[in-house]
Amino acid sequence: MNKIKNSFLWRMLDRLMSFILIASSIILTLTIGICVFVRYILHSDIYGSDEIITLFALWLYWIGAAYGSLEDSHITADMLDLFIKNPKILWIKTIFVKGFTTATAAILAYWGVGKYLVFNIQNFGYTTALKMPMLLTTSAISIGLFLCFVYSLFHFIAAILSKPADYLPKEE
Repeated sequence: MNKIKNSFLWRMLDRLMSFILIASSIILTLTIGICVFVRYILHSDIYGSDEIITLFALWLYWIGAAYGSLEDSHITADMLDLFIKNPKILWIKTIFVKGFTTATAAILAYWGVGKYLVFNIQNFGYTTALKMPMLLTTSAISIGLFLCFVYSLFHFIAAILSKPADYLPKEE
């Protein structure tokens, strides 16, 4: 699995997602700051600012979700690890949880790419104010769902290939 993590494609996706997350955060912060200044200090409004904010907020949200899947760092409410000390049972539980997550991500990716993205390509639309292609915004959802599936599948396979001994309790 380390061979995959060290591959060119894996590293490039990691860097690209990091860039999108950082750029989206900066652009969102600046845009909202400028909008607040213009509205409350200059008593005016920036035409189409909501479309720009929506565009970068969606990319930040969905690529952030994919990045959480990449790192396998989503928040969980799993307390079983506190009570179960048998490494084999923890290993089986991990495989089950990651398998369920992968199956759910597969369904969402199917709908996000196979249905939603195809629909948006066929019904190509534009935003109201700035006339930006809606595909710029909606593709963030499809790409994010697809990447969540890919990374969930990776972690599911890694769990299957691991050994129960990898789940021994760590000494503090």
